[in-house]
Order: sequence, then structure tokens, then C-alpha cells
Amino acid sequence: MLSLPRVRNRKRPGALPDGAFWTATPLHDGTSDTWSASGENLRGLKDPARYTVHFDPDVARIARIDTAGDWAALIADHPLEYRGARVPDWPSIAEEWDAVHLSALGLLCAHPRLSEVPYDRYEAGGYRHSQSGPWPGVGDWSTVSTAWLRIPERFEIRPTTRAAR
Repeated sequence: MLSLPRVRNRKRPGALPDGAFWTATPLHDGTSDTWSASGENLRGLKDPARYTVHFDPDVARIARIDTAGDWAALIADHPLEYRGARVPDWPSIAEEWDAVHLSALGLLCAHPRLSEVPYDRYEAGGYRHSQSGPWPGVGDWSTVSTAWLRIPERFEIRPTTRAAR
């Protein structure tokens, strides 16, 4: 049963919203998606309960993250200060956007430049890396996916009919 998103910031605010409705991006073969292909969905392709999401792209307000600049701008427009860094304020983002989609390019590129991430000898491992730079990278997003923060008009979820293997 689908629960409506109730987006909030996590106890330790960061790159992931709490209470979002998550969807994976279908792959071109039509039988798998980004979570299953990445191993993120442990039940993978054997899970019989699979659904597709349909929405009107002219109605749904989706922030697309393709670059570090896209991610930094989203955070700059909706900042929350946490431990000296700016992190996304997810309830604020949900007031403007229905969803945030992280593309394959964004998964690879939406991190602060290492030159912006100072060496800190007091941190475990010596580097604060992108999780503690001026803003967090998207490393906690494990794969190409969409975090639905609100359900837009003309949004439908349908069971997926899958061919037997």
C-alpha cells in the first residue's frame, strides 16, 4: 500500500530526505531498473510486487540533478545549516518541487570539488571528503532514482506485468 510522502529532514540532516516516496529509473531492457541493477533492491527482479509510476511531465515539478551546480543551487535555494555545512532543507524543497530526480550524470558529478573539502586531521580517515565540505555530495543516493516529496496531480501507480524468465 502506498503511503503519501511526509517529507522531513533526517535526525542527522543530509543528502537524503526522510519520508519520501522513492522510485527507480527503468532501464532500456524493460525488465529491470536502476535499483535492481545496482543490487540496492535485495529482492531484485524476483520480487513479484513491482509497479510503474505514470505522471504528467507538464504538471509534475521535478528538480533534475545532472551536475554539481544543479545540486549546489538546490541547496542554496533551500539551505539548512548543519555542523558548519549547508545541507538540503527537504520540507522547504517540498514546498517548491514535487520530486528530485538524480540522473546518472548527477550521480557521478553532483559532489563538491575536492579543492573545496579541507583536510581535517581530527576527522576519522583524515578527509572530510564530500560529506562535510561546503555542501554534501549525493553519495548517499545509491543509484539513479527519484525522491517524490509530494504526489502531483495526474499521478498514477500501476502494477507491472512482467514476462516470465
